[in-house]
Amino acid sequence: MRIRNDERGYGLVTAYLHWLTVLLLLAQFVLGYAMESLGEHFLGEMDSLGKGRGDGDERLVFAHAWLGAAILVVALVRIVWRTTTPLPPWDERLTEGDRRVERLAELVLYSLLVLTPASGLALLYLSRGEREV
Repeated sequence: MRIRNDERGYGLVTAYLHWLTVLLLLAQFVLGYAMESLGEHFLGEMDSLGKGRGDGDERLVFAHAWLGAAILVVALVRIVWRTTTPLPPWDERLTEGDRRVERLAELVLYSLLVLTPASGLALLYLSRGEREV
């Protein structure tokens, strides 16, 4: 399989980055739902804002944050790769309207791949500052 995209299709790097993103997102969802289901056992007694007050195990939060950071890095690498590598030609069955929808969907998905983990990391960082005060 070729490394770069060309007129025959997507290359190895594009496919690898795609599936790496899928695996990281899947792991992030599984870990996030596991943290949610553990609830008070994980975070200790909850205060009125839903924040843990105990000295609960924070290893899952740490892993969740690192997965978020990894997703952010992979998303940025994908964006750089996407802008520096030619795409295969459009399928001739797609209308101009279809192509506009695809471009918009791609923009939304890349934006979410950056904004979601970035906002989560920012919230974690800001909440850490509150706890230390």
